[in-house]
Amino acid sequence: MARSFIDSALRKVERARKLIDAAGRDIRLEVDGGIKIDNIRCVAAAGADTFVAGQRDIRLRGLSGGDRCDALRTAPLIAGDKVA
Repeated sequence: MARSFIDSALRKVERARKLIDAAGRDIRLEVDGGIKIDNIRCVAAAGADTFVAGQRDIRLRGLSGGDRCDALRTAPLIAGDKVA
């Protein structure tokens, strides 16, 4: 079942990223649930670098499945955020 992204989770992502960075560890920070074109930028800016998006969440009119994935991959970069 598709889940909505909970905005308060951004603070948790920020805290987790700070802990990871402070520990000097090479750890990917994944967000699973509610990732869409309109929120992936702020989630990436909060510190996430890995995203799980369901088919329902990434539907964009006129784009094929591969193009939808490309749109999600480049969305954070459009905002100037660096996502590995």
